[in-house]
Amino acid sequence: MKNFYAFAHIPKTAGTSFYQILERNFGRSFVHVSSLGITESPLSSEAIKRFVIDNECVKAFGGHRVRFNLPWNKIDKLNLYAISYVRNPIDRLRSEYHYLKTLRLKVKGVYAASSYEEFIYKLIRNEDELVKFASYQFRYLVSGTNISSIDELIENDNILIFPTECFLISCAILEYRFPKEFKDCSYVIRNEGPKVKKEKYFKLESQLELVLKQIKNNDFELWNAVLTKSDKFHKEFWDELEKIRNRICRKNLLRKYSLTPLQSFLERVNNYTQRLRL
Repeated sequence: MKNFYAFAHIPKTAGTSFYQILERNFGRSFVHVSSLGITESPLSSEAIKRFVIDNECVKAFGGHRVRFNLPWNKIDKLNLYAISYVRNPIDRLRSEYHYLKTLRLKVKGVYAASSYEEFIYKLIRNEDELVKFASYQFRYLVSGTNISSIDELIENDNILIFPTECFLISCAILEYRFPKEFKDCSYVIRNEGPKVKKEKYFKLESQLELVLKQIKNNDFELWNAVLTKSDKFHKEFWDELEKIRNRICRKNLLRKYSLTPLQSFLERVNNYTQRLRL
């Protein structure tokens, strides 16, 4: 049986950092959906099925257009696994708002607010936007599926959802559960948003949190369920996972202070050489 991994990348949940792990461990057998030439968004189960069947050499793919509406049990001799990360909803919202501001894009709706404080005020007062944001991560993952509750999502052993806050442990879990495919899950944090002082917005964000938690299947329920499941697995296999975690930590330091700077230097030299040739 062949394993196939589909990564559903929710914005601002450490997905960019996770791509480097997929690229290193799968090489050319990993494909980013943005390179497929398929305009459908999100990708349908049938489109995914056709792609997997037509590209036997591909073992993993991922992107913002991937959801959990995968062709479960529809492809012979294939074990499908879905992977994603969810984040504290307030932290994700704050990160996304400030990230979009750094890009200086023309945004609409509540994101067009001139300040983060105004953004939260508008969100609290707009019921339609509030409902949309309250369960944004949950709806993102289950779009096109028959999954109607967080419990259904969590109980599926072929669906691996990790808390962004436990990214290091998630890497250890992947190495432990799938040692043939995920042999080296060390990483360097990428695409990190601007540093923001949380204390400055504590009271305002606390008001937003109270309102969000009143909505069914809200992302706080999902996030807490994922945290609980991850923590339970960590405690159950503590000794094995701690050994892997420590090994990944050592590799992370090597990548951060040796390999990544060297790679960046070689890329700059290569770019400079190419400009000289022109």
